[in-house]
Amino acid sequence: MLILLRFAGTDLYVKSVTRERGNLGYRWASGVHHCLPVVAACARVRRAAVASASAGLSGCHSSDQAAG
Repeated sequence: MLILLRFAGTDLYVKSVTRERGNLGYRWASGVHHCLPVVAACARVRRAAVASASAGLSGCHSSDQAAG
């Protein structure tokens, strides 16, 4: 599925550069298609960092209660 999406984006890019050079719709669609994976990757990294930090804080907090 991801490969098909990648080829669809590549098709949009090629069309925006060659045949549809003056068509802003193709250019926008191509740009959005190529930016979305970057945004999704950044969101996943941020979510993992937040989950890691909260797991580290809760682990530290529970050990403080056990010691006290």
